[in-house]
Amino acid sequence: MDICRIVSYLKTHLWDDDEPTLSRIAQEHGYSAFHLSREFKNQAGYSIRECIEALRIQRGIEQIMDHGMSVTDSALAAGYSSLGTFSNTFKKHTGVTARDYPKEASKAQAVLQKIANRDGLLVHRQSKVTTNNTLSVSTHYPEGYRSNVTCVGLFPTAIPKGMPVVGAALIGRTSCTFTNIPPGEYYLLACELRYSANPARALRDNLRQRVERKLAFPNDSGATFALDMRPPAPQDPPITMNFPILTMRHLLKNRNS
Repeated sequence: MDICRIVSYLKTHLWDDDEPTLSRIAQEHGYSAFHLSREFKNQAGYSIRECIEALRIQRGIEQIMDHGMSVTDSALAAGYSSLGTFSNTFKKHTGVTARDYPKEASKAQAVLQKIANRDGLLVHRQSKVTTNNTLSVSTHYPEGYRSNVTCVGLFPTAIPKGMPVVGAALIGRTSCTFTNIPPGEYYLLACELRYSANPARALRDNLRQRVERKLAFPNDSGATFALDMRPPAPQDPPITMNFPILTMRHLLKNRNS
């Protein structure tokens, strides 16, 4: 199944007046709706519905950040008829409300610029558990490329929606080892944060990478992965979780604790 072609089709036609249905998408690509739905999720690591939802939230972010639209107008432009549904989904994806997004994004970028040339490791855990599960990760950038902050995390799906189960912000470094990973199946995702990036484009043009297969713990405990960071690819779903804001909040929390 050509995941790149299907995702590109969604990115192109989602905003048509005649919005594509699952049946229409399947027919366009020569599959039954059932086969498309099942195999797309198996290969991509997320469902077509989740991809469409992420594309809609990205559209909402763009309307707010690039065009200064109100939350209500952004919701309509993103294809939501219910402001409440848009607001709830927006916060679930990004970690911040649509109303506060511009202010928080700008504030986060300013905080990131202040930690330039520092060295540190910020670790996030969704729950406090004690296990023997570990995972070592190193990130590798193109020759001559200087990374600022690298965010690495384990997520339930290959779309980084919401907080990772376990995650880390690598400041001035490129590797880490996760410990006490809860039992379960996760995708390993990574992306960079640039100090100088425009807040409106910080998560659109950044380098990223993932491990294609789902990792299972405890089976994959002790594994080591080297991630070659790359530019965005056509088949990539949007990065909607605002990692600069998440990093800023952890920095401020550690400073106040």
